[in-house]
Amino acid sequence: MSRPIKSVRVKGYPLDAETERLHDEIHRTAPLDEDIRRQGLANKAECESRQREFADVMLALKVAREAASLSLKDVEERTGINKSNLSLLENGKGNPTLETIRRIAEAIGRRVLITVE
Repeated sequence: MSRPIKSVRVKGYPLDAETERLHDEIHRTAPLDEDIRRQGLANKAECESRQREFADVMLALKVAREAASLSLKDVEERTGINKSNLSLLENGKGNPTLETIRRIAEAIGRRVLITVE
């Protein structure tokens, strides 16, 4: 759903025909605030879902690290990832890349396998 947006023009600076056409097209198709809010909520829900998935993976790595009797300092030395950041990740804060997860897993003697079904 779109609505026209009031045009703001700078006095003394006329638009050429092509710029005028593009300007009108942009303003004619601009989304309503409600559309933006709905999309934002959908994106937020998707991000939160992904963050929970990563938190589950990181919790599994934390359990494996503790089972291997390794401290965060040990993992920091093996990965180069600051132990404060490792702690945040293990506690579900942040959004680690697959490469970061792989580095942590390798540092504790584990592998990360991704299955697509």
